[in-house]
Amino acid sequence: MPFPTTLPTKQSINRHRGKCALCKKHKLVNRLSDGIQTKTEVSVHPRVPEGKGTDAWYWEGNVQARVVSYLVYAGYAVRNVANTASREVGKDIVAVSPDGRELWVSAKGYPEKSRNVQARHWFSGALFDLVLYRGESTDAKLALALPDGFATYANFLPRVDWLKKAMNFEVFCVSEDGSVRVEQEVEWK
Repeated sequence: MPFPTTLPTKQSINRHRGKCALCKKHKLVNRLSDGIQTKTEVSVHPRVPEGKGTDAWYWEGNVQARVVSYLVYAGYAVRNVANTASREVGKDIVAVSPDGRELWVSAKGYPEKSRNVQARHWFSGALFDLVLYRGESTDAKLALALPDGFATYANFLPRVDWLKKAMNFEVFCVSEDGSVRVEQEVEWK
């Protein structure tokens, strides 16, 4: 789904100085509002620790931030974004779709060292996250978020197509230019 060119009807984004829901710093923040009450506050940025090699666009925190932005523009209310820099455990993104269903996302970056071997482990870990999420809820929407353009992930995705259909999940692919595409949109039951 491409970014919409306009917000859904009767909604607006209000910018003001306030406390960021993610990093807890006082700065310019955005709120999605329907004119009556605020629906969600989002300050999308990866939490980058100094000197940890997280400048790469394919770092997990950057992939996660782009998917959060994509979801907000698609009308989702973001409930939680895990702090990937501190390796916070749990769902990487929890959001609520415009139709009221929760979306749980497992985000992965691409490794700097032992690229192919480590990427295989990260990919299988992300799939296992989805298996555990499905065990928690059969109603939640599930998704993977991965950086686009890496052969290891590109080669594995078609091989787990049967699992995508069986578990009913989709994949958000984040490109180097920051664009997000949905690998496989599924009809949620």
